[in-house]
Amino acid sequence: MLILGVDVHSIVIVPFGDIPKTLLDFLREELAFRFGTEVSVADPESIPEGAFDRHRSRYRSSLFLRHLEEERQDVDLKETERRIGIVHADLYNPESDVVLGEADPVDRVAVVSLASLHPESEALPEEDLRFRTRVLKEAVHELGHTYQLDHCGNPKCVMYLSHAPNDLDQKNADFCMAHQSKLKRR
Repeated sequence: MLILGVDVHSIVIVPFGDIPKTLLDFLREELAFRFGTEVSVADPESIPEGAFDRHRSRYRSSLFLRHLEEERQDVDLKETERRIGIVHADLYNPESDVVLGEADPVDRVAVVSLASLHPESEALPEEDLRFRTRVLKEAVHELGHTYQLDHCGNPKCVMYLSHAPNDLDQKNADFCMAHQSKLKRR
């Protein structure tokens, strides 16, 4: 669903490592449609140094967020650009051992982990519709947080909190009417 009247200047998708081009193109098109703004895909970045925690065998999500924020060369972009990292690695934060995605609303950055979103399927991940839809829903959800949108009580709204990949399957990739209204005001 296109969100009209939102003052968004751009969204940049930042792949960390080797993310399939077909998935990045799908996200670019879908996010541009849903947010009504220009969406571009940056060149692939390396995993931030020190992100892997060998004691937990996962990557710290906070280091991806910091990297995305620090990569902005132009100070003016902090106010007009949102950045979302896509990584094929298991993420964690101090509150959760498994992080599907995380956002920093102040710095307007987010990260989505592909590692936990794969359904049990024989299809290649980038060709699997359920996988791509899960990635889209998590990306829209995390970008919603960059607009200071809170979690929603409506289980069909994209801002409904998902604890596991199967939770993503139950909701839509769009904002409910209440969140659409809040987004337009931001």
